[in-house]
Amino acid sequence: MVLIGYRGRSCEGEVSLCDRRPCLNNGTCTGNQTEYTCECPKGFAGSVCETNVNECLSNPCVHGVCEDGFGGYKCYCLPGYGGDHCEFEYDECDSSPCINGGACEDLVAGYRCHCGPGYEGRRCQVKVDLCKPNPCPSPAQCVDRGNNYSCICHPGYNGPGCTQHYDPCYPNPCQNGGSCWPSLDSYFCSCNPGFTGDLCEEAMVAAQPLPRTLEDPGEPDEKGNSDHHKEALDRWHNMYMVGTILCLSASLVALIAVVCHCRLNKTYQRFTRKISRSCSDLKQQKLEDPGKFSLNLRGNASDAPCKEPPYEATSVDMGDSLDAPLIC
Repeated sequence: MVLIGYRGRSCEGEVSLCDRRPCLNNGTCTGNQTEYTCECPKGFAGSVCETNVNECLSNPCVHGVCEDGFGGYKCYCLPGYGGDHCEFEYDECDSSPCINGGACEDLVAGYRCHCGPGYEGRRCQVKVDLCKPNPCPSPAQCVDRGNNYSCICHPGYNGPGCTQHYDPCYPNPCQNGGSCWPSLDSYFCSCNPGFTGDLCEEAMVAAQPLPRTLEDPGEPDEKGNSDHHKEALDRWHNMYMVGTILCLSASLVALIAVVCHCRLNKTYQRFTRKISRSCSDLKQQKLEDPGKFSLNLRGNASDAPCKEPPYEATSVDMGDSLDAPLIC
């Protein structure tokens, strides 16, 4: 007779039922000589862990598809999700897909870029010319500056759309009685004598000579002037005076030469007389203009068949004109 749970010729050794490894699929056996139990791993069930349990019945995949396996399952996540159970949503905006200042909006399994002015495309990568069509009123010029544009306004207008009319000289920005003159895009001041500066705000002070000492030949005074500076001003003043005198002298000489030339030509023109070619009129002529000139002629013309001897000048008296006297 053999007793259950013992072994040996004399049945002296105890035998555990777990020695036979009755639990399947890596189940853990617990028992003694008369009984045992199997603790099944995840995914299996049954007295000896013989049954594969379908884990997908509990819908473990939050945002995915479950696939049951031998002793387990696997989740296939939808786009935009991750994790063992597809429980995490990916933020596609973390990678900053939108460029050129575009704002990213995270979507399920995707993203959307909200592009700023001047750009378009899925990632705002396409540049759009903001000056076509020209948003500035004519004749203002449009300048595309990337995400924005600006208008170069016609003189006299300003503002974002060049719609505001303005006078840069009203009120007068020039000080000390200066006159304001508008320019292309600004103004400039014409200062009264004694004032200078962009706004005629600085009064000009004439430099005063300072006594020079042997101990301090070039020390600046309270106003920052030095003897070297005054010497340079004196040299420039002397050069200016010499140049002015030379220019006036040259102008006077040229004026005298022009007047002499004109008066001399005028006197010779008065001396010219048209003489008749008729033989009867060529006996003798005396041309005389009192106070200007006189001429006595006799004879005949070279081309006239006259018997009188040819003309010859008996006396020529050229005098200055009384109404246009020569000065040279």
